[in-house]
Amino acid sequence: MNTDLTARVKLTLERFPSYGYRRLACVLGENRKPIQRILQLKGWQVRKRPQGFRPRARSLPSVTSRPDERWATDITHVWCGKDRRASLAVIIDCCTREILGWRLSDNGSSKTAEAALEEALIYRLGALGHVQQPLALRSDNGLVFSSHHYTGTVKAYGLTQEFTTPYRTGSWSASSGP
Repeated sequence: MNTDLTARVKLTLERFPSYGYRRLACVLGENRKPIQRILQLKGWQVRKRPQGFRPRARSLPSVTSRPDERWATDITHVWCGKDRRASLAVIIDCCTREILGWRLSDNGSSKTAEAALEEALIYRLGALGHVQQPLALRSDNGLVFSSHHYTGTVKAYGLTQEFTTPYRTGSWSASSGP
């Protein structure tokens, strides 16, 4: 092992403790493979932050036997003129394929998705409040649906949130009917 390079890596790592081997190689102007090897042998590697657990829905189509058993939600962008776009958040019942709530806004924030969810709750249940029957809300892994604000709102209403498997399409809107 190159002791000169090891000393330089140690000094740089003390100065920048959160740097990984790619950044260290860039700062030192060295090839990244020897840097990575030194970090592994010395046990100086930056530990990766643990990923949070999200309840995953299988990537099969969402088949339900009755309305209000599972709802699905998503956000898309709608072009509104030459240089403008809006965000459209939609809640759909997976059994009846009925749109229960939607919200159009100029930004795709969690407040937009929350407003669509609240509109769906009011439309289907008559008022906002804790849902008595078990109801699952399926969404993709987008930043909006996994944000603390949105997940807190979903829990406050008594819904269970499930996330689709990453990079799978078409699994959230299928129904039990033909």
